[in-house]
Amino acid sequence: MTVGASLLEVHTSWSWIMIVGNAMAGVWALLAHKNLALRSRALWWFTGVAQFSVFVQVVLGVAIVNRNKIEYPAFHAFYGFVAIMQSRLSTLIAHNSRARCICSTVLAVYLLWDSVFAQCSSAKPAKKLKNELGEC
Repeated sequence: MTVGASLLEVHTSWSWIMIVGNAMAGVWALLAHKNLALRSRALWWFTGVAQFSVFVQVVLGVAIVNRNKIEYPAFHAFYGFVAIMQSRLSTLIAHNSRARCICSTVLAVYLLWDSVFAQCSSAKPAKKLKNELGEC
């Protein structure tokens, strides 16, 4: 197993951590929107960690592309960078607790959709790349 192949495996595995984490943050924020008892500091910390997982995913993807000098699947990098921009924009927009809750919910749902689409649209090229890197 080469370093490139192991990075690809980490990138693929981390994508599911990112998807599930953002889905959980989204569900929690949706429930907190209706139930004030669920609005706690832990919600914001969890949402922050879920958003940070997007940055980790993008860094892993950039490392794979730069190390192996490969072309990534169409729109794959675009989704990662849009997710980062959405994360930052929602943080800048939210000034009060109600707006933060709504922005966190929208962000988490968007990231979930975006991540699942990126994962599903790149499954075959990732397997092909893994086979190619394994032969090196």
